[in-house]
Amino acid sequence: MTGTNIDTSQHTGAHRLSISSDRLAEMIEHVRSWYPLEGCGLLAMSGDQVTSVYPGTNVARSETFYEMDPREVLQAQKQIDERGERIGAIFHSHPTTEAWPSATDRELIFDPNVYMIIISLAGNHPDVRAFRDDGEISEVPIILSDASEQGAAL
Repeated sequence: MTGTNIDTSQHTGAHRLSISSDRLAEMIEHVRSWYPLEGCGLLAMSGDQVTSVYPGTNVARSETFYEMDPREVLQAQKQIDERGERIGAIFHSHPTTEAWPSATDRELIFDPNVYMIIISLAGNHPDVRAFRDDGEISEVPIILSDASEQGAAL
């Protein structure tokens, strides 16, 4: 179901993103529904665990750029704040290119504590990767939080 960058071990590094297979599937399904345009959305987090997916509307309606509907962003932020969580990641797809931040993506990373997740749909299987920018782009491990329950198979 996913690319090669999902770690099923119990990574203990300072920066990581833990997500359940259901939440990951929800993200992938959403961006696939936008193909061939870029899909986008937000992830709520508590600690390093993704708690909710907020699929977004790409008002740019572009194959190479996304802009989530500002009303959806505000609504998601309100719900996330009410639950005492935080926006932990912004996700979007690359319909025809690799899961690596483009020059435009790098300009959009505004906070090193809010990860950018890119889902490439260019290959036979989605490739999902997370990044942060604290002066330079670095990849953040994505941990499949329910891997032990599934026998760690992806």
